[in-house]
Amino acid sequence: MSQHKDFWTIITSRLFLLVAAVAIIAIGVGMTNGLMRQSELQQEIAKLQNDINSFQNKNNQLNDLIQYLGTPEFKEREARLRLSLQKPGENVVVIPNLSNQILDQSNNSALTIDQSSNWQKWINYFFGKK
Repeated sequence: MSQHKDFWTIITSRLFLLVAAVAIIAIGVGMTNGLMRQSELQQEIAKLQNDINSFQNKNNQLNDLIQYLGTPEFKEREARLRLSLQKPGENVVVIPNLSNQILDQSNNSALTIDQSSNWQKWINYFFGKK
């Protein structure tokens, strides 16, 4: 019985309770740090997975573009636009730039834009010169 009594005396002593409390707190802090680190790693893994998916999508788009750039249709289009080439029997039409003329819709004649300065336009407006 003395061993049983000594065991309970040790367990109920303040020093043992203090040491046990410190040990439990240390274990709890260690577990909390471990769980926080695990959560951070999971978030980082999810972010990296999103980055991988994004890069794979971009890679697929670039591969599609490379395939398109190798097609005969693209080569023909670029030859027409950049080198001004044409197929036999085709005619090229050049439309002149009408920067200083406006077409009058009523009689299909070209109207010229008044090139006078702003102050001259105001004088003409107030004093009736045209």
